[in-house]
Amino acid sequence: MVSNALHLGELNGLTDPLLLPWLKLYETAFPATERVLIATHLRVIAARSESRHQESVYLAATDEAGEFVGLAQYEVLVEARAACLWYLAVVSERRCQGLGAAIYQEVVRRLGSLDLQALLIEVELPDHAASPESVELAQRRIGFYRRQGAGLLGGIHYLQSVGPHQPPVPMHLMVHRFAPLGPAEAFAVAKVVFGEDLTQTGSLALD
Repeated sequence: MVSNALHLGELNGLTDPLLLPWLKLYETAFPATERVLIATHLRVIAARSESRHQESVYLAATDEAGEFVGLAQYEVLVEARAACLWYLAVVSERRCQGLGAAIYQEVVRRLGSLDLQALLIEVELPDHAASPESVELAQRRIGFYRRQGAGLLGGIHYLQSVGPHQPPVPMHLMVHRFAPLGPAEAFAVAKVVFGEDLTQTGSLALD
């Protein structure tokens, strides 16, 4: 529960009535280059229903009328003492109402009860955007996560890879700290998670 007006529940099976709205928003809110195959999501959700994939969490947000309004998907990586927020989106007609922030803060609340050092978030590079509108959108997303308490990890090069069906894409990484990490410590946590997809290119910064 996030508030009296917004509820976040987990998708735990393929018969969940919110699964199809979740997948529709997923397909329309994120570019193809950033989407893993829907078959991957279905396999993980099916495994969750059999208690075999509990580290991946799929959240569906509904309003006071029970209407689907948003989604989030994150993964807990116990060995790295970290989590990754892979996807967060709000349906287009309900954006700019604070729902994205409420969903994000509920994810942070859930993760805060675990023994984690950081939540890692991928965001688009404004310099690589294809249009002025895309540049503005990328900058707004960075600003959004900063307002929620995350910092941008500088001095790095990171390639997002969603699978062999799409080429890797350069992305920013942002870090929401659950422990007092400096830039070097945050990079070390991210390096455990992303391995060779993440390299240091200059002086590390986290702001």
